[in-house]
Amino acid sequence: DVTDRKATVTVEEVAVGPLPMPEPVEDALTDAINEVFAQSTQTETEGNAIITDVEVGDREITFYGQMID
Repeated sequence: DVTDRKATVTVEEVAVGPLPMPEPVEDALTDAINEVFAQSTQTETEGNAIITDVEVGDREITFYGQMID
Protein backbone atom coordinates (compact mmCIF):
# COMPACT_ATOMS: atom_id res chain seq x y z
CA ASP A 1 0.00 0.00 0.00
CA VAL A 2 1.21 3.54 -0.70
CA THR A 3 -0.08 6.27 1.62
CA ASP A 4 1.33 9.78 1.90
CA ARG A 5 4.12 8.76 -0.48
CA LYS A 6 5.28 6.01 1.88
CA ALA A 7 5.00 2.32 1.12
CA THR A 8 3.77 -0.05 3.78
CA VAL A 9 3.54 -3.81 3.81
CA THR A 10 0.70 -5.77 5.40
CA VAL A 11 1.24 -9.46 6.08
CA GLU A 12 -2.11 -11.15 5.51
CA GLU A 13 -1.22 -14.75 6.28
CA VAL A 14 1.70 -16.66 7.78
CA ALA A 15 1.92 -20.44 7.77
CA VAL A 16 4.57 -22.94 8.74
CA GLY A 17 3.84 -25.87 6.53
CA PRO A 18 0.13 -26.61 6.94
CA LEU A 19 -0.12 -24.73 10.27
CA PRO A 20 -1.38 -21.14 10.21
CA MET A 21 0.31 -18.72 12.61
CA PRO A 22 -1.77 -16.55 14.98
CA GLU A 23 -2.55 -12.91 14.21
CA PRO A 24 0.03 -11.51 16.68
CA VAL A 25 2.75 -13.21 14.61
CA GLU A 26 1.37 -11.59 11.44
CA ASP A 27 1.29 -8.19 13.18
CA ALA A 28 4.84 -8.52 14.50
CA LEU A 29 6.11 -9.56 11.07
CA THR A 30 4.28 -6.63 9.44
CA ASP A 31 5.86 -4.18 11.88
CA ALA A 32 9.35 -5.61 11.40
CA ILE A 33 9.15 -5.55 7.59
CA ASN A 34 7.87 -1.97 7.56
CA GLU A 35 10.61 -0.79 9.91
CA VAL A 36 13.40 -2.40 7.86
CA PHE A 37 11.90 -1.15 4.59
CA ALA A 38 11.56 2.44 5.86
CA GLN A 39 15.15 2.46 7.13
CA SER A 40 16.64 0.97 3.96
CA THR A 41 14.64 3.29 1.68
CA GLN A 42 15.84 6.37 3.57
CA THR A 43 19.44 5.11 3.60
CA GLU A 44 19.59 4.13 -0.08
CA THR A 45 17.96 7.29 -1.41
CA GLU A 46 19.15 9.72 1.26
CA GLY A 47 15.49 10.65 1.73
CA ASN A 48 15.22 11.93 -1.85
CA ALA A 49 12.72 9.44 -3.27
CA ILE A 50 9.01 8.78 -3.07
CA ILE A 51 7.23 5.49 -3.63
CA THR A 52 4.43 5.79 -6.19
CA ASP A 53 3.24 2.19 -6.57
CA VAL A 54 3.80 -1.33 -5.29
CA GLU A 55 3.11 -4.60 -7.12
CA VAL A 56 3.07 -7.92 -5.30
CA GLY A 57 3.54 -11.07 -7.33
CA ASP A 58 4.46 -14.67 -6.66
CA ARG A 59 7.49 -14.41 -4.33
CA GLU A 60 8.23 -10.94 -5.67
CA ILE A 61 7.53 -7.34 -4.63
CA THR A 62 8.23 -4.48 -7.06
CA PHE A 63 8.37 -0.88 -5.89
CA TYR A 64 8.03 2.04 -8.27
CA GLY A 65 9.04 5.55 -7.42
CA GLN A 66 10.79 8.67 -8.41
CA MET A 67 13.67 10.74 -7.14
CA ILE A 68 12.83 14.18 -5.83
CA ASP A 69 15.02 17.24 -5.34
